[in-house]
Amino acid sequence: MRRAEINLEDFLAQMRMMRRLGSFESILGMLPGVGAKLKEMPIDEGRIRRLEAIVLSMTPAERRRPAILDARRRRRIAAGSGTSVAESAEMTSSVYGYALKGYSRALRKPFTG
Repeated sequence: MRRAEINLEDFLAQMRMMRRLGSFESILGMLPGVGAKLKEMPIDEGRIRRLEAIVLSMTPAERRRPAILDARRRRRIAAGSGTSVAESAEMTSSVYGYALKGYSRALRKPFTG
């Protein structure tokens, strides 16, 4: 029996499905009650593209189990995604940390890099 578990492969698949629907701002604008609050929640599309690049730079095993990421793996992921080690580590931990609570929190978090 499989356990209900969310990993970065699931995150990547959902991000790609949502991108087919349009921009995240347009998707949020379609939700009842969100249109007015959208101005308060700026969505950085560049951050979303960087997140996808970071996840795509990981091996399938790393996507399934981000706990195995050590310093050497983080350097490789950062080099492959064109980001700094600190940026890729922050994004990976924030997305995986918020995966069970909802993906939107990780996307709303302001990026300081």
